[in-house]
Amino acid sequence: MNVAGDKVDFTKTRLGGLVGAKAHILSPETIAQFLCIKNGASIADLLGFDFPLEVNMQNLVRYHSACLGFTGSGKSNFTSHLIREALRAQPDLRVVIFDIAGEYFIHLEDASAVPPKICGGVGEV
Repeated sequence: MNVAGDKVDFTKTRLGGLVGAKAHILSPETIAQFLCIKNGASIADLLGFDFPLEVNMQNLVRYHSACLGFTGSGKSNFTSHLIREALRAQPDLRVVIFDIAGEYFIHLEDASAVPPKICGGVGEV
């Protein structure tokens, strides 16, 4: 991060923070600039800030991502929301869900223009 007066610029580097380096408390505007993509898909509200987290949905779908948390913390709800936003951003997107616990069908049964194929056992299509 390069700070010059009120202007903040982020430069990607392989180096991490250095011991003894100057540190700054980030303003909400700087956090938004660092985390959010302008005109991106809103996927969540950032706790403690008055703005949504906006992402590039194509990049989220294209690259590896993970949703981690304790049982009951909302991973399935959040992932279902991400799938809905991804389908909204890319209508021709195809999604395959291995729903062992049976919870995604409830969250997403109305989201697909194509009726879902439900497999009841090994080898069924």
